[in-house]
Amino acid sequence: MATELHIETSERDGMTIVRLVGSAGYPTADPLQVELNKVVAIRPAIVIIDGTDWDFVCSMVLGVLVSFRRAMVRHQSRVVLAALKPVVRSAFETSRLNELFEIVDRVDNL
Repeated sequence: MATELHIETSERDGMTIVRLVGSAGYPTADPLQVELNKVVAIRPAIVIIDGTDWDFVCSMVLGVLVSFRRAMVRHQSRVVLAALKPVVRSAFETSRLNELFEIVDRVDNL
């Protein structure tokens, strides 16, 4: 498991893709929030959180993602979590956040 989180943001087909690579532990919550605030500022119609290489998520980061989703919904934007590894998906399911977030199996399902 990676010990830090790399955040890569890109545009594709009118969507903003935020790719999370590594481990989203407590120390990564603030840097992730800074990057997500930049996404909120541009108000894309669709944001995909690409979890293909995302290994771990802590509760603090879950809170950052909930706040991000709330901000995006205020701007009528759609937030989709895609390609989550089982351990990350389990964290969303255990906390029942799978009821709040749209989750798809693959990035290209959109």
